[in-house]
Amino acid sequence: MIEFLSALSLGFLGITAETLGTILIAITVMNVHSHIIHERHIDMYVIKAMRKERRYVISGILLVILGYILIVIDSDFLF
Repeated sequence: MIEFLSALSLGFLGITAETLGTILIAITVMNVHSHIIHERHIDMYVIKAMRKERRYVISGILLVILGYILIVIDSDFLF
């Protein structure tokens, strides 16, 4: 497993993390909108779903930030 990870570049891992984060955020936003459209108003069911899906959005944002950091490190912008 370690040999596999060492073969991958930080840039590739960064782009992968950023892509997964962006997709996770997009899916979560679409899911929240579908709850609102289906219910036609915001009630406790929709609010509970939005609170639950907030974790996915935060995870997606963290993946995007991680991806950015890995790409910058791999690109030697800092050194």
